[in-house]
Amino acid sequence: MTSGRSKKLIGGLIAFNVLAWLWALVAFRHHPLLLGTSLLAYSLGLRHAVDADHIAAIDNVTRKLIQQGKRPISAGIFFSLGHSTVVVLATALIAATALAVQGRFAHFREIGGVIGTSVSALFLFAIAAMNLVVLRGVWRAFRRVRHGEAVGTKTPICSWSRVDRLRVSRGRCSA
Repeated sequence: MTSGRSKKLIGGLIAFNVLAWLWALVAFRHHPLLLGTSLLAYSLGLRHAVDADHIAAIDNVTRKLIQQGKRPISAGIFFSLGHSTVVVLATALIAATALAVQGRFAHFREIGGVIGTSVSALFLFAIAAMNLVVLRGVWRAFRRVRHGEAVGTKTPICSWSRVDRLRVSRGRCSA
């Protein structure tokens, strides 16, 4: 059963979210990209809210308040307010710092673009090379299984690995 305080808290949260989205619709009516970005940030924030570390922190505070004989009805809301305050302040600090140093590093922009693209391309090529190595190993294992050999050994003995069980069921190995 939901208490009156819980209903007020839930109603307040719903009202705040509706007002925030109405404000966003009005503020970004001529900037649909910002509205889409806001929706993405909101969605990721909702997903982030149920991360295990957040649930554990709120659960810990809730259990402590219950042990002290207090009602933990607003533990989650105060956690979220504190957490979002830190995120907003950190974002403001990063934005202010970026604006302050933007003119000082203009000559690094071109070099940074080339370096960033090169690092990304090299990383993708490294992943492609690793995938080719894995593919070669899988292909060799596939060929050995088709010829009746056990995977993982050089001799055609019959061990009971998953692949070997498949071979046995096809009549290629007698145990």
